[in-house]
Amino acid sequence: MRHVTVAVLLVCLTLSVNAQVTFAPHLVQNSTLIRHANAADLNANGFCEIVSSDWITHDVLIWSRTAPDAWTSTTLDPSFTSAQMTEILDLDQDGDLDIVGAASGASSGLRWWRNDGGGTYTTQQIDAQFPCIYIDMEDIDGDGDADLVAVRNDYTELVWYENDMPNGWTQHMVENTRNTEHAHLSDLDGDGDIDIAAFHQPETLAWHEQVAGNSWVYHEISATMLTTTLLIDDLDNDGDNDIVSHINYISDMYVWEQTSPGEFQSHLIFGGSGYIDDYDSADIDGDSYPDIVLSLNAANRISYLSYNSIDEYTEHVVVENYSQPHGIQVTDIDGDTDPDILSWVPNNLSISWFEHDGYSSVGETSVAAQPSEFSMQPAYPNPFNGMTTVVLNLAHPASVTVEVINSLGQHVAMLHQGKTAGGRLALPWQAGMTSSGVYFIRAEIMDGPSMMQKICYVR
Repeated sequence: MRHVTVAVLLVCLTLSVNAQVTFAPHLVQNSTLIRHANAADLNANGFCEIVSSDWITHDVLIWSRTAPDAWTSTTLDPSFTSAQMTEILDLDQDGDLDIVGAASGASSGLRWWRNDGGGTYTTQQIDAQFPCIYIDMEDIDGDGDADLVAVRNDYTELVWYENDMPNGWTQHMVENTRNTEHAHLSDLDGDGDIDIAAFHQPETLAWHEQVAGNSWVYHEISATMLTTTLLIDDLDNDGDNDIVSHINYISDMYVWEQTSPGEFQSHLIFGGSGYIDDYDSADIDGDSYPDIVLSLNAANRISYLSYNSIDEYTEHVVVENYSQPHGIQVTDIDGDTDPDILSWVPNNLSISWFEHDGYSSVGETSVAAQPSEFSMQPAYPNPFNGMTTVVLNLAHPASVTVEVINSLGQHVAMLHQGKTAGGRLALPWQAGMTSSGVYFIRAEIMDGPSMMQKICYVR
């Protein structure tokens, strides 16, 4: 099966060299002090809503677009106080996106809100007695639903909650001997189960390997990495996950390349002045490799680092003279399948988003020859939770079949079958109850060429 996957990648990837990417700024609001924000299409209307945690009132707010560059907010749950952050996912697997919140107040703790449609939500408690500063969500126990990892507000406990709905949640201890500040979930060693990458005070970057029987094995990566943010992605497209971290209060950023399962080698990829505050990853320039979008707080700019190799990146400025940017999320806000940037700036009370205006390529080269009349853009987002979208470009009308298959070549979903006009064809796939894992989107023109693209679904 490994041989088949490699062949597929050689067929499908097209590399755009020196692509110039521009972004258009859009202000959401400039009157609220934001601690954390994220965006997703909660109302299934093709445009993202923004969920934010207010630094002063400690409320969770939902921002909805009412007109181009006009937004209005509503408070999600007035009884949920001391909000720190939220996650958005289809927690109850009913086809729409729900909201999970973490609060540092003992009376709020961990809570989720079921999306009932029409902008209404039903409150559900996870654990009101666990004051929390950080959460992440994946299917930790492999039973097909999303579980939760949480960090206590005094950093003394790293726990995970087993999703037993409708019968509640069960807490399990991961770490209570080292102070934990951040924890991120991913299959780090490629064995098929979810592990935890974590920053432990004062300066330790580590990962906790999940082993049989709900046990965790601690592995130190670095004892001299004082970081406030972690990022996990397969940066070099070699099939395993790498880690991005930085040294707090300066702008040195490191990629920790996974050289063998669970073993990491560091590369300094960015340094200088600027004070890195937050970062996220996505394929910004369309070359199929994840790029790194970062906020440079002291330098008053947002940039992205385009991938040249695992130890070499090039900085591209997204916006300058942008007062002390703080948080970053990369997602498709406007539903046009390319990655936009959400940013929040506590210092000037604002949330903004930067619209990806497309690519202007200086030169192009192909990894493998593609027919000029038929091309497939990288699916976005990828990896994804819930929905991803692939875009086909056809020079002429054609009869096209586009389907999702699994790693055994078995049919999973039909995205399109039949005649279509020439031009751009955007095809979303709502994975729903499909199991997490690697899938392939296969597109074929009748009596013509075919293409295939690998995607990764994480529930």
